[in-house]
Amino acid sequence: MFKKMIKRPSWSHRNLSSVPLGLDEGLIELDLSNNVIQKFKTINLQFLERLDISYNHLSFIYKGAFKSLVRLHNLNLASNSLNNNIINNSQAFKDLQTLRSLDISKNNLDEEAVKQYLSNSSSLDYLTVTGNVVSKLTAQSFANTKNLKVI
Repeated sequence: MFKKMIKRPSWSHRNLSSVPLGLDEGLIELDLSNNVIQKFKTINLQFLERLDISYNHLSFIYKGAFKSLVRLHNLNLASNSLNNNIINNSQAFKDLQTLRSLDISKNNLDEEAVKQYLSNSSSLDYLTVTGNVVSKLTAQSFANTKNLKVI
């Protein structure tokens, strides 16, 4: 019997300005943290479950960027510039039907921005928003996240 290999290459701390080309389509986890990525385009990794793009300069997520990530459960976008292009960026989240955990901490987001990002994130169980400029979050901020257990 052959065991399925869990593929978890790290592209962290490599001064990347974009997602590397030619990634193995069987990846389950992808670590792109601590680079200089500013824009996130579509990647076709249908088996990907965890994606870490934290500590980059990410300010623009293309609509449909996450469309092929049909198994993505965990997305870390901490310490980026998601306070820019909020409406456009949040549209990309509508394709993340299986997303359970989202970290958008340290992005200089206010309550309205957090609400916008959550408007297309109905499957979330866990959310991290620490280190933003949020002064308060109301029940209305979480209207579309009925499964949310931990903030």
